Amino acid sequence: PGGDQTSAWAHLGLIAQETLDLPAARRWLELAYDGAAASSDDWMRAFVMNYLADVLRELGEYDEATRLAQESLALFAALGDTHYLPDAQLMLAQIALDRGDCETAAPLAALARQQYEAREDAVFIATALLVEAELAWKQGQRGEATALLERSRVLRGTITRNVSPRERAQYDRLAAALEE
Repeated sequence: PGGDQTSAWAHLGLIAQETLDLPAARRWLELAYDGAAASSDDWMRAFVMNYLADVLRELGEYDEATRLAQESLALFAALGDTHYLPDAQLMLAQIALDRGDCETAAPLAALARQQYEAREDAVFIATALLVEAELAWKQGQRGEATALLERSRVLRGTITRNVSPRERAQYDRLAAALEE
């Protein structure tokens, strides 16, 4: 992302989200969204909308999260940005999953993972596998969910960047659910 104030706000929002401070993440990302809209920077707006959608999803504000994620997807597609396009697809999958709509979530998550695999992006492959593991669990496929969770954990272990508190919570939450 760019080097202006909007980019700084966006990154502060991402840091707040990764450290589980959702109210701060929302404030920073809303500032970034307003900044991107004022500058007519469609790429930055799409980038910020996707991450703001994620925070709103975590806060249970699914309608607004869906709207932002759909707009983000449309903008990335219009801009021809194939790098961030699967991020928006995976965001829509996560929102659908949280709403209990596995039929919508499954193909979106699979499509995003295929694109991450094509570019050999281990961080996002692990993230997509984690979403697919939760999908399998919600569909009553405990064995498949456990295998996908393990694949995600092993792959995530090969990445040198430390696991954030948010990521750790996601892994721990699903592992606990699978043990019940």
